Amino acid sequence: MARHPLRTRLATVILVAAAGGAGLASNASGQVVTSPDAPASIPAEPWMEDLMPDPSDPRVQAYAQQQRLRAERARELRRFRSTYFGTGSSTETRQIGLSLLRERYDEPALYPLLLEVFERDGVNTKSGLLDMFADARTDEADATLAWVAVYDDRTAVRDAAFTHLSARVAKAGGVSERIKHVVAGGLRQESSTPAIAAAGIAEVFKLYEMVPLMIAAQVGGNAGGARDGTGPLAWIVVGQQTAFVADLQPVVSDSAVGFDPTLGVVTEGVVLEVQDAVVFTYRTEIFYSLTRMTSSALGHPTGSWGIDQPEWWAWYDREWKPWMEARAAEARSAEAQAAEAEG
Repeated sequence: MARHPLRTRLATVILVAAAGGAGLASNASGQVVTSPDAPASIPAEPWMEDLMPDPSDPRVQAYAQQQRLRAERARELRRFRSTYFGTGSSTETRQIGLSLLRERYDEPALYPLLLEVFERDGVNTKSGLLDMFADARTDEADATLAWVAVYDDRTAVRDAAFTHLSARVAKAGGVSERIKHVVAGGLRQESSTPAIAAAGIAEVFKLYEMVPLMIAAQVGGNAGGARDGTGPLAWIVVGQQTAFVADLQPVVSDSAVGFDPTLGVVTEGVVLEVQDAVVFTYRTEIFYSLTRMTSSALGHPTGSWGIDQPEWWAWYDREWKPWMEARAAEARSAEAQAAEAEG
């Protein structure tokens, strides 16, 4: 696992400071050794003191208590899952587990932990969780449904979460900021599955503010290729090979003589080496979601230029941004008129 350079440097500095406080020093190989000449203590730099949390700070203590409680609940939930949803559990046992799950763990603070503990469970168990989130009728539960609809690995689970989410948004009369935050995070993912799922949600809920993220998400991939020292990724030879006698050793015996030839091969032609590669993924699903949503909003077709990023950004500045500003101005005017009517 790659280590963050800043964290590595910070850990090294703290290690040396701690070693100095104990009358220790480090040698050239990085090993801590006893040094009689080392000072009794090394004062920490002010920037280091700012980075280190104060154990007496109430916020630090509250966070530590939260982490302890979360670890305890995680162990409790794993035992609960093993009891009611483990391998070989009957349908009746699972139904009892789902009922107890609602009674004991239907708390917004536990929703992320529930998704973590039941991450690899079957579709039926996940459906029970989704039903619980939908019945909670809270913004936190709706955001959890959105998270599952974007990030779950299984299409059936994502579709079920989106069905529940659509019903909740219809009853709530709008999309909350929490849900929008989840959708925006999905569109920023390098993986295509959450990005495509988030684009579909943005289209259905007409989240017009997501258009810039959808434009950027149409093309995915990275520019990574061969690493240094690994040689070419591939090679192709188009040529003609001709054999020849590269060496000839005479073999002599009584009244007889022979030869032991060594054959060589010479190749004449062209060698094509692939030293590096860049892979881009054109996410056509996001392109279609984007064009359908913007075409419906503007009243005329968009995206005739295909997945051309410069053209999309030019269109955004030329047409979409002014349309969004005019739409926001109309909304403010309507709110002002409504306030005057009430006054």
